Amino acid sequence: MKALIVGGDFGETPKSSSIITKLAKFFENATALNGGNISEISHAAKHCSDYDVVIWMPNISNDIEKIYPQKGRGALLFCSKVLRENRSEVDAIARIFRMNGNAVLAISKEDNLFSFKLIDALGNCWIKTSELNLLAEKMLELTAWTNSSIRTATKAAEFEFPEYPDELEKLVELNKIVADNFEAIGSRYFGNVSTRCMKMFPSVRLDSLYMLVSRRNSDKKRLSSDDFVKVRYQNNIEYLGLEKPSVDTAIQVNIYKNFPNINFIIHGHGYIDGMPFTKRYYPCGDLREFEELRPLLQDNGIVNLINHGFIIFANNIAQMELLVNNLRFSDRAIGNEIPLL
Repeated sequence: MKALIVGGDFGETPKSSSIITKLAKFFENATALNGGNISEISHAAKHCSDYDVVIWMPNISNDIEKIYPQKGRGALLFCSKVLRENRSEVDAIARIFRMNGNAVLAISKEDNLFSFKLIDALGNCWIKTSELNLLAEKMLELTAWTNSSIRTATKAAEFEFPEYPDELEKLVELNKIVADNFEAIGSRYFGNVSTRCMKMFPSVRLDSLYMLVSRRNSDKKRLSSDDFVKVRYQNNIEYLGLEKPSVDTAIQVNIYKNFPNINFIIHGHGYIDGMPFTKRYYPCGDLREFEELRPLLQDNGIVNLINHGFIIFANNIAQMELLVNNLRFSDRAIGNEIPLL
C-alpha cells in the first residue's frame, strides 16, 4: 500500500510539522510532503492518483485558492479540520464531502495536547486519541474495512425508458416531509429516493428492471422530479444522461429485484424511533448491506441501518404516505457513535 502524507505550512513561510514526521513512521511505503511552497503542494495534489491512501493535512493561508487532492479510483482520502471556536464536527464532516474524501481528522487542543477524532463520512467516530500510533492503527483499520466493500459499478448507456410513474410528484413531496422532520432535530438530511417504473411503452423490454433514482450529490431536501436519473438493470446497472445515480443504486436494485412488491424507497442518514436495526455496519453502496436488510424486508416498512441511517419502503404511494406521516426521528450522535463491524 502506497501512502502520501501531506502536512505542515505551505506558502511564503514554509514550516514542517512534527505531527506529520511522526505519523509517517507508522505507514509503510509512505511519502511525506511536510511543508513547502505552493507549487510543490499543487504538484502533489495532481499526482495523488499514484497512491492508495492520501492523508491531506496542509496548513495554507485562506488568501490562497483552495488546493484539493485528486485521488485515484479506489483510493482512500483522509482530510483534516481544525476545530477552532464556532467550528464543530459537523463542519469537519462537511469537508469530507467537499473534498470527495472518506474520513476526516477533527483536530482540537486539550491540555496543550493535540487530540484527534477519526470520523468517517457517515459521522461515526473510529477513535479519539492523542496517540499517533493508535490513530494510524485505526486509519489502517478503516482503510481495510473500506477496501473490503462489495460494489457494483454503474455505467452510462443509451436505452428506451418507460413513462414516469404518476406517483413521482407525490414521492418528492413525501421526501421533503421526511427531510423537514429530520432537520427539525438539528441534523442535516442526506440520503436518496427511488421508485420502480412499471408503466411500460409497448417497445420497452419487459425483461429489465427500470428505476428512477435521485442523482448523486444532489440536495435531497429540495429534490424535484427533474433530479432523478433513469436507470435500467439487465445484467449490468446502466443509466441515461450525464448525471450518475445515487451510490446506493446497486443496493436498491437488489431490493426491487428480490422483493417485487416493493415499489418506493426513501433512505436517509438518521434513525427512526421504534424500528428494528440491522446488526452490522457497512458503508453506502456496499452490497453486503442488502444481505443485512433482506430478513427485515417485507412489502411495507422501516428499518434502521446500524451506524448508517434508515430505509423506508412501500408497495404503493398511499402506504408510503402513511409511513412518512407517523415518523419520529432520533439523533445519531454524529461524531460519537462507534462503528459496529
